[in-house]
Amino acid sequence: MKAKILCVSDLHKRWSDGASIKGSKLVQDLIQDDIIQYVRDNGITHIFTLGDWYHRGYHGLSEALSDIEKDRQIAACVNGNVYHTVGNHFFLERDDNPEMYIIQPCELVHPAKPMTMPKKPIFNCVPSLRIGTVQIDFFHFSQVDKNYVAQTLPGTTYHIGIYHDDCCLPGWIREAEGYPARPISQIYLNNIYNNIDLAIFGHIHKPFGATTIELTSGRTVPIIVPGSLGITANVDMHKTPTVDLPIITIEDDDKVSLSFTTFSKHLEHLTFKHKNKDESPVRHTHELVRGFKSAGVSSLEKFLAEKGHQQAVVDLVASAASGATLSDAIQVYVNSYKHENEIDV
Repeated sequence: MKAKILCVSDLHKRWSDGASIKGSKLVQDLIQDDIIQYVRDNGITHIFTLGDWYHRGYHGLSEALSDIEKDRQIAACVNGNVYHTVGNHFFLERDDNPEMYIIQPCELVHPAKPMTMPKKPIFNCVPSLRIGTVQIDFFHFSQVDKNYVAQTLPGTTYHIGIYHDDCCLPGWIREAEGYPARPISQIYLNNIYNNIDLAIFGHIHKPFGATTIELTSGRTVPIIVPGSLGITANVDMHKTPTVDLPIITIEDDDKVSLSFTTFSKHLEHLTFKHKNKDESPVRHTHELVRGFKSAGVSSLEKFLAEKGHQQAVVDLVASAASGATLSDAIQVYVNSYKHENEIDV
């Protein structure tokens, strides 16, 4: 056997609990301990993250040291063979996102601000990986370039794509996840999957498991959408007790097989607090701004993080605090977070 690869879906490690979900910090540690134990017990040689390993809420590396230590333990259990996919949450805080640090030095993304660089990455972040004659391409989330295509190299016998963008998925999966309905061009999908033998997706939190996509050529491509390990929204369809993570095995003769293993999401340790759907976060904007001013702290973002509010609320309040009109503040929320359904007030 050349490799036995465990693909771990979106964990969304966070600095503090959200307002409507309590226990996330404990659960993320339990899941990481489960990953380490499974690797040791089952001969796993590599780990692929499917994106959004971290969530948001960090404001500097000092807050993330204990979480980064867990990353080191996970990397150590596979002798450094962790390969990371950049997800959409990476860009919400960018330099303050611990993911920026754990993948440096990295040829793909660099911090915008000066950062003390580690000598080598904790998680590898590369465009592609070759194991024997198997080619794996990591199609990292891009805010601009949606042409998630890589050339198949000469001698490749099997081509795997790792994705973190819903635009590459059939419309029925997008709609079931809660994204607005929109037509997906068959020409676009033909181009994306033309040279792919297996596609594995992060980003989608609802578990869909194994399904297929049919190309105009008649070729059928298997796609795996395991669902997320972490729960970030107080939404029933995301509260599945387990997730079936894919395992890719590459044999000595380069034959590829796929299996699944069930991981607990430890729902028993999570408390979901009721949210009043009629209550708008805008109602609390000016109250929060007044509280910030009276608290005497220098950073609005720091103040809101300490209060347990999520980034959508931070952006909303910051807009109001900087003199934007209330309608402008609402638009900030609508434009940036309308798909995430995780406002907490």
